[in-house]
Amino acid sequence: FSFFLSFSSVFIFFMTASELILIGVTVVAVLFSFVTFVQVLEPKPSTITTPTSTLARFSLLSLSRRRALETTLGLFKNTKQYIWKMSDNLAIADTTIAETEQLLRPSHGEQQREEEEKAQQQQLAVEKKPRSPWFRWIPTSESLRQFYQNRVLDSLPDTIEYTVEAVEVTISTTGGNRRENAKQHINTLTINPQDHAKSDKPHLLLMHGFGAGLGIWMLNMNELSKHYHVHAIDMIGFGGSSRPKFRSSKHEDIEQIFVDSIESWRQSRGIESFHLLGHSFGGYIAGLYATHHPDHVNHLIFADPWGFTPPSPSFQNMVNSRPWYQRAIYKVVSSMPPLAVLRISGPWGANLVRFRKDIGAKLEHVMDKEHFFDYIYHSNAQHPSGEIAFKKLCSSMPWAYKPFKDRMEDIKENVPVTFLHGDKSWMTQAGHEVQQQRRGPTDVKVLSDCGHHIMWDNPLEFNEHLVAAKEDVKA
Repeated sequence: FSFFLSFSSVFIFFMTASELILIGVTVVAVLFSFVTFVQVLEPKPSTITTPTSTLARFSLLSLSRRRALETTLGLFKNTKQYIWKMSDNLAIADTTIAETEQLLRPSHGEQQREEEEKAQQQQLAVEKKPRSPWFRWIPTSESLRQFYQNRVLDSLPDTIEYTVEAVEVTISTTGGNRRENAKQHINTLTINPQDHAKSDKPHLLLMHGFGAGLGIWMLNMNELSKHYHVHAIDMIGFGGSSRPKFRSSKHEDIEQIFVDSIESWRQSRGIESFHLLGHSFGGYIAGLYATHHPDHVNHLIFADPWGFTPPSPSFQNMVNSRPWYQRAIYKVVSSMPPLAVLRISGPWGANLVRFRKDIGAKLEHVMDKEHFFDYIYHSNAQHPSGEIAFKKLCSSMPWAYKPFKDRMEDIKENVPVTFLHGDKSWMTQAGHEVQQQRRGPTDVKVLSDCGHHIMWDNPLEFNEHLVAAKEDVKA
Protein backbone atom coordinates (compact mmCIF):
# COMPACT_ATOMS: atom_id res chain seq x y z
CA PHE A 1 0.00 0.00 0.00
CA SER A 2 2.87 2.40 0.85
CA PHE A 3 4.49 1.58 -2.52
CA PHE A 4 1.17 2.44 -4.18
CA LEU A 5 1.06 5.84 -2.48
CA SER A 6 4.69 6.66 -3.29
CA PHE A 7 4.27 5.61 -6.92
CA SER A 8 1.11 7.69 -7.20
CA SER A 9 2.87 10.81 -5.96
CA VAL A 10 5.09 10.79 -9.07
CA PHE A 11 2.08 11.48 -11.26
CA ILE A 12 0.74 14.38 -9.18
CA PHE A 13 2.94 16.86 -11.02
CA PHE A 14 1.45 15.80 -14.35
CA MET A 15 -2.18 15.72 -13.26
CA THR A 16 -4.86 18.34 -13.92
CA ALA A 17 -7.38 19.39 -11.30
CA SER A 18 -9.90 16.84 -12.59
CA GLU A 19 -7.34 14.07 -12.43
CA LEU A 20 -6.34 15.00 -8.90
CA ILE A 21 -9.94 14.76 -7.84
CA LEU A 22 -10.22 11.30 -9.36
CA ILE A 23 -7.05 10.21 -7.58
CA GLY A 24 -8.49 11.48 -4.30
CA VAL A 25 -11.55 9.35 -4.93
CA THR A 26 -9.42 6.26 -5.54
CA VAL A 27 -7.50 6.80 -2.30
CA VAL A 28 -10.76 6.97 -0.37
CA ALA A 29 -11.88 3.80 -2.12
CA VAL A 30 -8.75 2.00 -0.94
CA LEU A 31 -9.12 3.21 2.66
CA PHE A 32 -12.79 2.31 2.80
CA SER A 33 -12.96 -0.77 0.60
CA PHE A 34 -16.34 -1.82 1.96
CA VAL A 35 -18.07 1.20 0.37
CA THR A 36 -19.43 0.87 -3.17
CA PHE A 37 -19.11 4.10 -5.13
CA VAL A 38 -21.63 5.41 -7.64
CA GLN A 39 -20.03 6.04 -10.99
CA VAL A 40 -20.47 9.63 -12.18
CA LEU A 41 -19.25 9.10 -15.71
CA GLU A 42 -20.27 5.62 -16.75
CA PRO A 43 -18.53 4.34 -19.92
CA LYS A 44 -19.51 1.25 -21.85
CA PRO A 45 -18.78 -1.78 -19.63
CA SER A 46 -17.45 -3.76 -22.55
CA THR A 47 -14.67 -1.30 -23.43
CA ILE A 48 -13.65 0.59 -20.27
CA THR A 49 -13.10 -0.69 -16.73
CA THR A 50 -14.17 1.77 -14.08
CA PRO A 51 -11.64 3.00 -11.53
CA THR A 52 -13.82 2.29 -8.53
CA SER A 53 -14.52 -1.31 -9.49
CA THR A 54 -10.83 -1.92 -10.17
CA LEU A 55 -9.75 -0.51 -6.82
CA ALA A 56 -12.48 -2.37 -5.02
CA ARG A 57 -11.22 -5.66 -6.42
CA PHE A 58 -7.67 -4.57 -5.68
CA SER A 59 -8.46 -3.88 -2.03
CA LEU A 60 -10.50 -7.03 -1.48
CA LEU A 61 -7.94 -9.46 -2.97
CA SER A 62 -4.47 -10.08 -1.62
CA LEU A 63 -2.40 -9.20 -4.67
CA SER A 64 1.33 -9.14 -4.97
CA ARG A 65 3.13 -5.82 -5.15
CA ARG A 66 3.83 -6.37 -8.84
CA ARG A 67 0.18 -7.04 -9.48
CA ALA A 68 -0.69 -3.93 -7.44
CA LEU A 69 1.67 -1.83 -9.57
CA GLU A 70 0.17 -3.18 -12.80
CA THR A 71 -3.33 -2.49 -11.51
CA THR A 72 -2.42 1.08 -10.53
CA LEU A 73 -0.94 1.75 -13.98
CA GLY A 74 -4.10 0.41 -15.56
CA LEU A 75 -6.12 2.66 -13.30
CA PHE A 76 -4.27 5.75 -14.49
CA LYS A 77 -4.68 4.71 -18.12
CA ASN A 78 -8.40 4.32 -17.60
CA THR A 79 -8.51 7.71 -15.87
CA LYS A 80 -6.72 9.32 -18.80
CA GLN A 81 -9.15 7.63 -21.15
CA TYR A 82 -12.06 9.17 -19.21
CA ILE A 83 -10.55 12.64 -19.47
CA TRP A 84 -9.72 12.34 -23.16
CA LYS A 85 -13.24 11.15 -23.93
CA MET A 86 -14.72 14.00 -21.89
CA SER A 87 -12.48 16.54 -23.63
CA ASP A 88 -13.60 15.35 -27.06
CA ASN A 89 -17.25 15.53 -26.05
CA LEU A 90 -16.81 18.99 -24.56
CA ALA A 91 -15.11 20.27 -27.69
CA ILE A 92 -17.96 18.97 -29.83
CA ALA A 93 -20.51 20.48 -27.44
CA ASP A 94 -18.82 23.89 -27.53
CA THR A 95 -18.84 23.89 -31.33
CA THR A 96 -22.52 22.92 -31.44
CA ILE A 97 -23.50 25.62 -28.93
CA ALA A 98 -21.61 28.30 -30.86
CA GLU A 99 -23.27 27.34 -34.13
CA THR A 100 -26.72 27.24 -32.52
CA GLU A 101 -26.27 30.68 -30.93
CA GLN A 102 -25.26 32.06 -34.31
CA LEU A 103 -28.43 30.68 -35.90
CA LEU A 104 -30.66 31.94 -33.06
CA ARG A 105 -29.12 35.39 -32.93
CA PRO A 106 -32.02 37.85 -33.61
CA SER A 107 -32.04 40.36 -36.39
CA HIS A 108 -31.71 44.08 -35.66
CA GLY A 109 -35.48 44.61 -35.52
CA GLU A 110 -36.06 41.58 -33.35
CA GLN A 111 -33.24 42.59 -31.05
CA GLN A 112 -34.70 46.08 -30.65
CA ARG A 113 -38.12 44.64 -29.92
CA GLU A 114 -36.67 42.29 -27.33
CA GLU A 115 -34.88 45.20 -25.67
CA GLU A 116 -38.13 47.19 -25.50
CA GLU A 117 -39.99 44.23 -24.01
CA LYS A 118 -37.21 43.74 -21.48
CA ALA A 119 -37.36 47.42 -20.53
CA GLN A 120 -41.12 47.16 -20.03
CA GLN A 121 -40.70 44.09 -17.85
CA GLN A 122 -38.08 45.87 -15.79
CA GLN A 123 -40.39 48.87 -15.40
CA LEU A 124 -43.21 46.63 -14.18
CA ALA A 125 -40.81 44.85 -11.85
CA VAL A 126 -39.96 48.17 -10.18
CA GLU A 127 -43.47 48.45 -8.79
CA LYS A 128 -44.46 45.11 -7.38
CA LYS A 129 -47.80 44.51 -5.81
CA PRO A 130 -47.56 45.36 -2.09
CA ARG A 131 -48.42 42.65 0.36
CA SER A 132 -51.73 42.77 2.15
CA PRO A 133 -51.36 43.82 5.78
CA TRP A 134 -50.97 40.92 8.17
CA PHE A 135 -53.36 40.30 11.06
CA ARG A 136 -55.91 42.79 9.77
CA TRP A 137 -59.53 41.97 9.17
CA ILE A 138 -59.73 44.45 6.29
CA PRO A 139 -56.84 43.57 3.92
CA THR A 140 -56.24 47.02 2.50
CA SER A 141 -53.68 49.81 2.60
CA GLU A 142 -52.88 53.03 0.80
CA SER A 143 -50.01 51.34 -1.05
CA LEU A 144 -52.44 48.73 -2.44
CA ARG A 145 -54.89 51.44 -3.52
CA GLN A 146 -52.09 53.33 -5.24
CA PHE A 147 -50.82 50.16 -6.92
CA TYR A 148 -54.19 49.39 -8.50
CA GLN A 149 -54.73 53.04 -9.37
CA ASN A 150 -51.52 52.89 -11.41
CA ARG A 151 -52.68 49.70 -13.10
CA VAL A 152 -55.92 51.44 -14.12
CA LEU A 153 -54.00 54.46 -15.43
CA ASP A 154 -51.84 52.12 -17.51
CA SER A 155 -54.86 51.73 -19.79
CA LEU A 156 -54.41 55.29 -21.07
CA PRO A 157 -53.06 55.46 -24.65
CA ASP A 158 -49.31 55.73 -25.07
CA THR A 159 -49.77 59.14 -26.71
CA ILE A 160 -51.03 60.58 -23.42
CA GLU A 161 -48.65 61.77 -20.76
CA TYR A 162 -49.94 62.34 -17.26
CA THR A 163 -48.94 63.11 -13.72
CA VAL A 164 -50.52 62.06 -10.44
CA GLU A 165 -49.68 64.24 -7.48
CA ALA A 166 -50.98 65.27 -4.08
CA VAL A 167 -51.99 68.92 -4.29
CA GLU A 168 -51.92 70.59 -0.89
CA VAL A 169 -55.13 72.31 0.18
CA THR A 170 -56.35 74.08 3.30
CA ILE A 171 -59.78 73.27 4.70
CA SER A 172 -61.68 73.85 7.91
CA THR A 173 -62.08 70.55 9.73
CA THR A 174 -64.62 71.61 12.35
CA GLY A 175 -66.96 74.16 10.84
CA GLY A 176 -69.15 76.73 12.51
CA ASN A 177 -67.45 79.19 14.87
CA ARG A 178 -64.75 76.65 15.83
CA ARG A 179 -63.02 76.32 12.50
CA GLU A 180 -59.54 74.90 12.57
CA ASN A 181 -57.65 75.20 9.31
CA ALA A 182 -55.71 72.04 8.48
CA LYS A 183 -53.37 71.07 5.70
CA GLN A 184 -54.79 68.29 3.56
CA HIS A 185 -54.17 67.11 0.02
CA ILE A 186 -56.20 66.35 -3.09
CA ASN A 187 -55.08 63.41 -5.23
CA THR A 188 -54.90 64.90 -8.74
CA LEU A 189 -54.52 63.41 -12.22
CA THR A 190 -53.36 65.89 -14.87
CA ILE A 191 -53.35 64.95 -18.55
CA ASN A 192 -50.51 66.21 -20.78
CA PRO A 193 -49.24 68.79 -18.26
CA GLN A 194 -46.41 69.82 -20.59
CA ASP A 195 -48.98 71.30 -23.04
CA HIS A 196 -50.68 73.61 -20.56
CA ALA A 197 -48.24 76.48 -21.07
CA LYS A 198 -48.22 76.05 -24.86
CA SER A 199 -51.95 76.00 -25.56
CA ASP A 200 -54.91 78.20 -24.71
CA LYS A 201 -57.33 75.30 -24.36
CA PRO A 202 -59.78 75.68 -21.45
CA HIS A 203 -59.35 73.69 -18.27
CA LEU A 204 -61.79 70.90 -17.43
CA LEU A 205 -62.15 69.54 -13.90
CA LEU A 206 -63.75 66.10 -13.55
CA MET A 207 -65.29 65.10 -10.22
CA HIS A 208 -66.33 61.51 -9.55
CA GLY A 209 -69.41 60.25 -7.76
CA PHE A 210 -69.88 58.43 -4.48
CA GLY A 211 -67.57 55.47 -3.93
CA ALA A 212 -65.50 56.15 -7.05
CA GLY A 213 -62.25 57.94 -7.89
CA LEU A 214 -60.23 59.65 -10.59
CA GLY A 215 -59.76 56.35 -12.42
CA ILE A 216 -63.34 56.21 -13.73
CA TRP A 217 -62.67 58.48 -16.72
CA MET A 218 -60.36 56.16 -18.70
CA LEU A 219 -62.81 55.87 -21.63
CA ASN A 220 -63.00 59.63 -22.00
CA MET A 221 -59.51 60.98 -21.41
CA ASN A 222 -58.15 60.49 -24.92
CA GLU A 223 -60.87 62.51 -26.66
CA LEU A 224 -61.31 65.16 -23.97
CA SER A 225 -57.59 65.88 -23.80
CA LYS A 226 -57.70 66.98 -27.45
CA HIS A 227 -59.98 69.88 -26.51
CA TYR A 228 -59.27 70.59 -22.83
CA HIS A 229 -56.53 70.72 -20.27
CA VAL A 230 -58.02 67.84 -18.28
CA HIS A 231 -57.79 67.42 -14.51
CA ALA A 232 -59.44 64.63 -12.50
CA ILE A 233 -59.41 64.56 -8.73
CA ASP A 234 -60.32 62.34 -5.82
CA MET A 235 -62.71 64.45 -3.76
CA ILE A 236 -61.73 65.10 -0.17
CA GLY A 237 -62.47 62.00 1.93
CA PHE A 238 -62.30 59.62 -1.07
CA GLY A 239 -59.68 57.67 -2.98
CA GLY A 240 -56.12 58.89 -2.52
CA SER A 241 -57.05 62.29 -1.07
CA SER A 242 -56.90 63.14 2.62
CA ARG A 243 -59.57 61.59 4.78
CA PRO A 244 -60.27 64.19 7.47
CA LYS A 245 -62.71 63.77 10.32
CA PHE A 246 -65.92 65.63 9.49
CA ARG A 247 -66.59 66.56 13.11
CA SER A 248 -69.51 68.87 12.57
CA SER A 249 -72.98 67.35 12.34
CA LYS A 250 -74.36 70.35 10.45
CA HIS A 251 -74.81 69.79 6.76
CA GLU A 252 -73.84 73.42 6.04
CA ASP A 253 -70.41 72.84 7.55
CA ILE A 254 -69.93 69.60 5.58
CA GLU A 255 -70.83 71.39 2.35
CA GLN A 256 -68.39 74.18 3.12
CA ILE A 257 -65.52 71.73 3.61
CA PHE A 258 -66.07 70.28 0.13
CA VAL A 259 -66.35 73.75 -1.42
CA ASP A 260 -63.24 75.02 0.37
CA SER A 261 -61.22 72.01 -0.73
CA ILE A 262 -62.00 72.66 -4.41
CA GLU A 263 -61.32 76.39 -4.16
CA SER A 264 -58.02 75.77 -2.37
CA TRP A 265 -57.11 73.24 -5.07
CA ARG A 266 -57.86 75.80 -7.79
CA GLN A 267 -55.64 78.37 -6.11
CA SER A 268 -52.83 75.86 -5.64
CA ARG A 269 -52.95 74.95 -9.34
CA GLY A 270 -53.04 78.58 -10.42
CA ILE A 271 -56.15 78.12 -12.57
CA GLU A 272 -58.30 81.18 -13.07
CA SER A 273 -61.42 79.38 -14.30
CA PHE A 274 -62.50 76.00 -15.62
CA HIS A 275 -65.32 73.93 -17.02
CA LEU A 276 -66.64 71.91 -14.08
CA LEU A 277 -68.22 68.47 -14.45
CA GLY A 278 -69.53 66.36 -11.62
CA HIS A 279 -71.00 62.87 -11.84
CA SER A 280 -73.64 61.70 -9.35
CA PHE A 281 -72.58 62.92 -5.88
CA GLY A 282 -69.80 64.87 -7.58
CA GLY A 283 -72.48 66.79 -9.46
CA TYR A 284 -74.03 67.86 -6.16
CA ILE A 285 -70.65 69.13 -4.92
CA ALA A 286 -69.96 70.83 -8.28
CA GLY A 287 -73.26 72.69 -7.95
CA LEU A 288 -72.33 73.82 -4.43
CA TYR A 289 -69.01 75.18 -5.69
CA ALA A 290 -70.72 77.07 -8.52
CA THR A 291 -73.04 78.78 -6.03
CA HIS A 292 -70.10 80.00 -3.92
CA HIS A 293 -67.55 80.74 -6.67
CA PRO A 294 -69.45 81.39 -9.91
CA ASP A 295 -66.70 83.62 -11.30
CA HIS A 296 -64.36 80.65 -11.62
CA VAL A 297 -66.84 78.38 -13.44
CA ASN A 298 -67.02 78.77 -17.23
CA HIS A 299 -69.60 76.03 -17.70
CA LEU A 300 -71.27 73.76 -15.15
CA ILE A 301 -72.07 70.22 -16.30
CA PHE A 302 -74.21 67.82 -14.24
CA ALA A 303 -73.62 64.20 -15.31
CA ASP A 304 -76.64 62.25 -14.05
CA PRO A 305 -76.43 64.14 -10.73
CA TRP A 306 -77.52 62.97 -7.30
CA GLY A 307 -79.39 65.01 -4.71
CA PHE A 308 -81.81 67.07 -6.80
CA THR A 309 -85.13 65.67 -5.60
CA PRO A 310 -86.64 65.23 -2.11
CA PRO A 311 -87.50 61.80 -0.68
CA SER A 312 -90.26 60.02 -2.50
CA PRO A 313 -93.53 59.93 -0.49
CA SER A 314 -94.21 56.45 -1.79
CA PHE A 315 -90.90 55.24 -0.39
CA GLN A 316 -91.62 56.71 3.02
CA ASN A 317 -95.08 55.15 3.02
CA MET A 318 -93.57 51.79 2.08
CA VAL A 319 -91.08 51.98 4.97
CA ASN A 320 -93.76 52.98 7.47
CA SER A 321 -96.02 50.12 6.38
CA ARG A 322 -93.41 47.46 7.08
CA PRO A 323 -93.43 45.32 10.28
CA TRP A 324 -91.57 46.74 13.26
CA TYR A 325 -88.58 44.41 12.93
CA GLN A 326 -88.08 45.41 9.27
CA ARG A 327 -88.26 49.08 10.22
CA ALA A 328 -85.70 48.40 12.95
CA ILE A 329 -83.35 46.73 10.48
CA TYR A 330 -83.75 49.62 8.04
CA LYS A 331 -83.01 52.11 10.81
CA VAL A 332 -79.84 50.28 11.84
CA VAL A 333 -78.61 49.86 8.27
CA SER A 334 -79.38 53.48 7.34
CA SER A 335 -77.41 54.70 10.36
CA MET A 336 -74.23 53.03 9.06
CA PRO A 337 -71.90 54.37 6.36
CA PRO A 338 -73.27 53.23 2.99
CA LEU A 339 -70.33 50.96 2.14
CA ALA A 340 -69.80 49.55 5.62
CA VAL A 341 -70.57 46.07 4.33
CA LEU A 342 -67.26 46.09 2.40
CA ARG A 343 -65.33 46.52 5.64
CA ILE A 344 -67.54 44.28 7.76
CA SER A 345 -66.99 41.47 5.26
CA GLY A 346 -63.24 41.65 5.85
CA PRO A 347 -61.22 39.53 3.39
CA TRP A 348 -64.41 38.71 1.46
CA GLY A 349 -65.27 42.37 0.85
CA ALA A 350 -63.40 42.52 -2.46
CA ASN A 351 -65.72 39.86 -3.87
CA LEU A 352 -68.76 42.07 -3.22
CA VAL A 353 -67.44 44.66 -5.68
CA ARG A 354 -67.20 41.97 -8.34
CA PHE A 355 -70.95 41.40 -8.28
CA ARG A 356 -71.19 44.33 -10.71
CA LYS A 357 -70.19 42.23 -13.70
CA ASP A 358 -71.87 44.74 -16.01
CA ILE A 359 -69.20 47.30 -15.10
CA GLY A 360 -66.41 44.85 -15.82
CA ALA A 361 -67.92 44.09 -19.23
CA LYS A 362 -67.88 47.79 -20.15
CA LEU A 363 -64.21 48.27 -19.25
CA GLU A 364 -62.51 44.97 -20.05
CA HIS A 365 -61.69 46.00 -23.63
CA VAL A 366 -59.35 48.75 -22.36
CA MET A 367 -58.07 47.40 -19.04
CA ASP A 368 -57.91 44.38 -16.78
CA LYS A 369 -61.32 44.44 -15.11
CA GLU A 370 -59.91 42.66 -12.05
CA HIS A 371 -57.51 45.56 -11.54
CA PHE A 372 -60.42 48.00 -11.74
CA PHE A 373 -62.46 46.05 -9.19
CA ASP A 374 -59.47 45.97 -6.83
CA TYR A 375 -58.99 49.71 -7.39
CA ILE A 376 -62.60 50.42 -6.38
CA TYR A 377 -62.36 48.09 -3.39
CA HIS A 378 -59.18 49.58 -1.95
CA SER A 379 -60.53 53.10 -2.58
CA ASN A 380 -63.50 52.35 -0.34
CA ALA A 381 -62.21 49.79 2.18
CA GLN A 382 -60.17 52.36 4.09
CA HIS A 383 -61.39 54.89 6.66
CA PRO A 384 -64.89 55.97 5.50
CA SER A 385 -64.31 59.69 5.78
CA GLY A 386 -66.15 60.66 2.60
CA GLU A 387 -68.93 58.18 3.33
CA ILE A 388 -69.58 59.77 6.71
CA ALA A 389 -69.71 63.22 5.10
CA PHE A 390 -72.11 61.93 2.44
CA LYS A 391 -74.39 60.45 5.05
CA LYS A 392 -74.47 63.74 6.97
CA LEU A 393 -75.73 65.42 3.81
CA CYS A 394 -78.66 62.97 3.60
CA SER A 395 -82.00 63.33 5.31
CA SER A 396 -82.78 59.66 4.79
CA MET A 397 -80.77 57.35 2.61
CA PRO A 398 -80.30 58.08 -0.19
CA TRP A 399 -81.93 61.52 -0.49
CA ALA A 400 -80.23 64.85 0.07
CA TYR A 401 -81.11 66.89 3.14
CA LYS A 402 -81.40 70.00 0.97
CA PRO A 403 -82.32 68.98 -2.59
CA PHE A 404 -80.33 70.98 -5.11
CA LYS A 405 -83.24 71.55 -7.46
CA ASP A 406 -84.47 74.27 -5.13
CA ARG A 407 -80.98 75.82 -4.97
CA MET A 408 -80.32 76.27 -8.66
CA GLU A 409 -81.43 79.89 -8.39
CA ASP A 410 -78.30 80.53 -6.29
CA ILE A 411 -76.15 79.97 -9.39
CA LYS A 412 -75.60 83.14 -11.37
CA GLU A 413 -77.66 83.38 -14.52
CA ASN A 414 -74.61 83.99 -16.72
CA VAL A 415 -73.15 80.57 -15.89
CA PRO A 416 -74.20 78.04 -18.59
CA VAL A 417 -75.53 74.77 -17.20
CA THR A 418 -75.81 71.41 -18.98
CA PHE A 419 -77.55 68.29 -17.70
CA LEU A 420 -76.50 64.88 -19.08
CA HIS A 421 -78.92 62.08 -18.20
CA GLY A 422 -79.02 58.41 -19.09
CA ASP A 423 -82.28 57.27 -20.63
CA LYS A 424 -82.19 54.11 -18.46
CA SER A 425 -80.76 55.63 -15.29
CA TRP A 426 -82.40 55.13 -11.92
CA MET A 427 -81.67 58.77 -11.11
CA THR A 428 -84.48 61.28 -11.53
CA GLN A 429 -84.05 63.40 -14.67
CA ALA A 430 -84.25 66.71 -12.85
CA GLY A 431 -82.72 68.69 -15.71
CA HIS A 432 -86.01 69.15 -17.56
CA GLU A 433 -87.71 70.77 -14.57
CA VAL A 434 -84.70 72.98 -13.89
CA GLN A 435 -84.61 74.05 -17.53
CA GLN A 436 -88.18 75.31 -17.26
CA GLN A 437 -87.56 77.26 -14.06
CA ARG A 438 -84.06 78.67 -14.50
CA ARG A 439 -83.56 81.95 -16.33
CA GLY A 440 -79.96 81.38 -17.33
CA PRO A 441 -78.84 79.18 -20.27
CA THR A 442 -79.68 75.59 -19.41
CA ASP A 443 -79.39 72.61 -21.73
CA VAL A 444 -80.54 69.03 -21.18
CA LYS A 445 -79.18 66.01 -23.07
CA VAL A 446 -80.47 62.47 -22.64
CA LEU A 447 -77.91 59.88 -23.75
CA SER A 448 -79.26 56.81 -25.48
CA ASP A 449 -78.86 53.31 -24.06
CA CYS A 450 -77.30 54.61 -20.84
CA GLY A 451 -77.75 53.85 -17.20
CA HIS A 452 -76.27 55.88 -14.36
CA HIS A 453 -72.65 55.54 -15.53
CA ILE A 454 -73.11 57.46 -18.74
CA MET A 455 -69.36 57.97 -19.28
CA TRP A 456 -69.00 54.16 -19.67
CA ASP A 457 -72.33 53.22 -21.25
CA ASN A 458 -72.02 55.62 -24.18
CA PRO A 459 -68.58 57.26 -24.10
CA LEU A 460 -68.77 58.54 -27.68
CA GLU A 461 -71.94 60.57 -27.12
CA PHE A 462 -70.75 61.63 -23.69
CA ASN A 463 -67.51 63.00 -25.14
CA GLU A 464 -69.36 64.76 -27.97
CA HIS A 465 -71.51 66.72 -25.54
CA LEU A 466 -68.48 67.76 -23.51
CA VAL A 467 -66.65 68.91 -26.63
CA ALA A 468 -69.72 70.93 -27.63
CA ALA A 469 -69.80 72.53 -24.18
CA LYS A 470 -66.29 73.87 -24.76
CA GLU A 471 -67.56 76.79 -26.85
CA ASP A 472 -70.57 77.54 -24.63
CA VAL A 473 -69.15 79.72 -21.86
CA LYS A 474 -70.58 82.43 -19.68
CA ALA A 475 -70.93 85.91 -21.08
